[in-house]
Amino acid sequence: MAKALVAGGVRVLEVTLRTECALDAIRAIAKEVPEAIVGAGTVTNAAQLKEVTEAGAQFAISPA
Repeated sequence: MAKALVAGGVRVLEVTLRTECALDAIRAIAKEVPEAIVGAGTVTNAAQLKEVTEAGAQFAISPA
């Protein structure tokens, strides 16, 4: 899906941390779709911020 979104002109993609596969999705997008700007949403603590950064997220959004 990330490849299709980028091909359609949507380069900034947010993956929310509300599912168990979120970190895997961030890793996959960062690796397989380098032209995408991938970030993480629903980041609620410092440990999650560290995890998403290590997974390849280029930005993080917090609901707080």
